[in-house]
Amino acid sequence: MRFPSELVLARTNGFHGEDIMFSSNNTTEAIFELAAADGGCILNIDDITMLAKVKEFPELICFRSIPGKDVRGMS
Repeated sequence: MRFPSELVLARTNGFHGEDIMFSSNNTTEAIFELAAADGGCILNIDDITMLAKVKEFPELICFRSIPGKDVRGMS
């Protein structure tokens, strides 16, 4: 599994929880589990389809918005 180096680097340097905002593309369930571990982090969700992969939601979540994009047909 490929680990997000910024997340590992932040935790190695003593940052945890809301000190970290985790943004990624094409994220696997395993990476979301890593993001939730060790005090979690703020998640920045890039795409509505990623929500199904998140098993444990933190208290604070951000969503990326693409102005003008029609998301009504997405599941």
